[in-house]
Amino acid sequence: MPRLEYIIFGPFRNLFYIITAYVLLVSETVRKGVCHGTCIHFRVKKPHGTTRYGSGQGRCQMCDIWLDHKGCHLKNGSPASANSIGWFCNCCNYRVRQKPRNKMYKQKLADYNNRIP
Repeated sequence: MPRLEYIIFGPFRNLFYIITAYVLLVSETVRKGVCHGTCIHFRVKKPHGTTRYGSGQGRCQMCDIWLDHKGCHLKNGSPASANSIGWFCNCCNYRVRQKPRNKMYKQKLADYNNRIP
């Protein structure tokens, strides 16, 4: 009895595998959430005497880069402003973190925000 695979694809079995591999490769490169490299135009330097989050910068975890509002947009697609909340990276459409995760840095940010009138 012939194998089921040969009955379905016949002599074009190898061509099917090549096309499938190509489709998977192409779909991997254009996925949402992958850094496309356009974020380097929006990279910001570390501010002196203040924290990054306190000065209005955010960090994209996917691109591994620090951004300000110029390199981000909001969920509805409009450009982000300096005091808006809910930034998304223009490069990869991944959520940009605007608050620290570490307890110590959360306290530093709270102290910095309380100092500013």
